[in-house]
Formats: sequence, C-alpha cells, structure tokens
Amino acid sequence: MDNFFRYFRREAAIPDSLTPDKAAEEQPPQPKGGNYGKKIVNVRGQKAALSIAAFHRALEIRATTMGQLVIEFQRRNANGGNFVPFLYGDAQRFNWLLQVRPNPLMSATVLMQQAEIERVMRGNAYIYIERNGVDGSVQALWLAQCGGYDQLTDTYSLTYNVPGGVQTVAAAPSADVIHIPNTFRHPGGMQGIPTLVYAERTLSIAATNDGETLNNASKGGKMKILLQEDKEKGFGVGGRAKASEIRKAARTLQDDLDQGDDVISVNNVLQASVISQNAEQMQLIEQRGFSVAEIARLMGVPKPLLMDDSNSSYKTPEAALQSFMTYTIQPAIGLWEDELNAKLLNEWDFGKRRIHLCERNLRRLDPTAQANLDKLHLETGVCSVNELRAAHDMPTIEGGDAHYVSTNLAEVGSEKLRAASSGAAASQGNNNNQQNGKSDDDGKKGGDK
Repeated sequence: MDNFFRYFRREAAIPDSLTPDKAAEEQPPQPKGGNYGKKIVNVRGQKAALSIAAFHRALEIRATTMGQLVIEFQRRNANGGNFVPFLYGDAQRFNWLLQVRPNPLMSATVLMQQAEIERVMRGNAYIYIERNGVDGSVQALWLAQCGGYDQLTDTYSLTYNVPGGVQTVAAAPSADVIHIPNTFRHPGGMQGIPTLVYAERTLSIAATNDGETLNNASKGGKMKILLQEDKEKGFGVGGRAKASEIRKAARTLQDDLDQGDDVISVNNVLQASVISQNAEQMQLIEQRGFSVAEIARLMGVPKPLLMDDSNSSYKTPEAALQSFMTYTIQPAIGLWEDELNAKLLNEWDFGKRRIHLCERNLRRLDPTAQANLDKLHLETGVCSVNELRAAHDMPTIEGGDAHYVSTNLAEVGSEKLRAASSGAAASQGNNNNQQNGKSDDDGKKGGDK
C-alpha cells in the first residue's frame, strides 16, 4: 500500500532488496532439514550475516579503515600552488564539523564508520546536512535513514536520531543530502544494491558449514565408534549377541563418552573400533576455507587481513594491505570526495577550495612504505625535515626548515647536463685509448711521423 501511494506522489519506491529482512535480523539463522546436506541456512538479514566471522571481520576492516580518513577543508595557497588546510574564520568551524564532531551524537570517525556499514549492508549511506536558515552555513551532519525519494521534487524523506528523540524531514532537498551509494546500483544509477544481495549464496554456504561444525562440537567432536561382537570369544556358550544387548552396551558407551570419562570399559565379548574422519567431514573443512576466500573476494578484503594466510598469493602483509588500499578504499574515497564537494561547496569554489580525504593516518599501517615516501619527499624538496617531523608528531629541530633537492638531477638541455655529457664522452674516449694500449702522447707522436 505504501508503494501504491508513492506512485501517485511520483516518489521512487525503495526496492525490496534495500529493505532489511526484519525477521532475519532479529532471529539467528535456523538450520532446515534433518541431516547434513539438508541443513541449509539461508542468510538474508544483517544479524545473520554478521554472525559469520569472516564477513563480520571484513566489514569491520572496511568500516574502521574509512573511519581513519581525515576529511579536510582546503584552499590553494597564496601563489596558486598546492592545496593547504583552510583553518581561518568560518573554515575553522567547518573543519571542526568534518574532523571532530559532525553532530552532538557522533564523532567524525564513528560517522564515517557507520556510513560505510550502511553502504555495504543497505546499499546506500545518507547524511543530512543541517544548515543555518539565514546564511546556509553547515550546522551539523546527521547520519540518516531514507524513507523514499521523490523524483518530481528531487527531495528525500529522512529520519535521524537527535538528542532526546528522532527527527523527521519529509522533503529534504537533494542539495542537503549526502548520498553515497554502493558500487553496483539499480537501473538508473540512483540507488545502490546491498552487498548482501550478491553475497547471500556465499554467506548461506558459510553459515551452513558453521552450523554443521557447531553440531559436531556439541557432540564433543568425538569420532564415531563401531561396536560389534568379538567372534573369537562369542557371546556365551553356543550363543550369539542379541541386537538389543549390543544397543544397550552402545548406549552405555555413549553415556560414558558424553560425561567426559577418560577411561571407559567395554563388555569383554564386544569389540569397539574408532571410525576415522570420513570424506564428508574432510570436505566440510575444505568448504569452510573456501567460504573465507569467497567472502574476501566479495568484500574486497585480502585473506591475510582476515587472519587467513593459507594459500595466500601475497608475499608480504604489506602487499595485501596495498592491494586493499588500491582496489577497495581508493574507489570509495573517490565517491566520498565527489559527493562532499558537490554538496558542501559550490561551483564557484571549484579550483580554489576543496574537501579532501587525507590518507596520512592510513600510511602508518605500513611503516616501510611510509619511510620510503618520507625519503622521497625529503630528497625531492617536497617537504622539509621539520615538516616530516611534524607529520610524525615529533618536535621541530633547529635548521630543519630548509628544503633539499638531489643534485643528481638536471634540466634537459641545461649547461650542467651538456657539461656532464661532455665529461662522460671524454672519459669514454680515454678508456678506449687505454684499452687499445695508446695514450694521448702516443697519438701525437703518430701524427708527427
């Protein structure tokens, strides 16, 4: 009925795939069937998905990594060169909202973390921009839930938490809504599709394997035991064991095992043998490893970052981290920067001011890469010693403000390059003469003759 009225309001209904399955969210996944191979666990809701360790960890890594980004308001410096932090006047308040406290309920780190979770789990992240009614300046940034989008008026229906309750905005202009959709989107490109939609089968397989593992663990993880009559001893004079008597002995043995007894006894005319892991159990172990790899692919998080380095193609943890930053985090940064600049600035700021997501906190995750980058910046004159020390929260030193450039570099066509080339040619000529057993004096003597 709600979608029916949305139609007459020219309002785009939220696809069913974007609406979380409340029942699945509230209830843990329940196995179906009576034996292995039929105990299929269907994972559709957020709570069920987060109960899978690999998926939970992958989502946590993505969210915490995005939370470490520093959102910085920048301007070009006085000579029109590089962008530098803009910290004066109203820009100081603006940076406070972006970097410290976007609203009274959340820090900037938490806002970014939760927005990334919303983007992955629901397909879209929405942030409502609360503006001053007089000058339009930004007063707060609120993580919001979207109830619908009206294509005719280009407005969103939003709700968000505020101190003491919930605030509703029936028709928020799109200019006041930061909308970060997931990578894959519905036709038209407006609404993102939750990763859960594509991960449903993979997560269901993982949950099914976890359920079977839990089932085995609840039984103590014991091997199966075969109990049978010892034919050499028989079961009494001229008699054989009755099926009921063997079952009774089996139940007694099972009770002893369930109680955790280390030493158990078996009727002296019965023989007990342990059945080793069967092919089905071995396959279960392999499937659990396969599920971790599939979840890693879906979430764009390398297996080593999920605490699984088995059969890893990455030679070092640094290589895995670099792959994660290049192929997962960088595209997300591009989405955020485009939307933040479009919604928080205006077209007249283009080329003069910008909102930039700085990665300096992320470089600390790879000390080797950071050290190489610092060396490069120092040798090329990009940074001074004191600037590098400040970036690492170290005090400045006397004489550390100078910039250095490697003297091995020269401008193409410059006198220095020609002199170096001439020197190299002369040196090469002398070497050739020496190799031929001649000197310059020998050459002169030969010419006089």
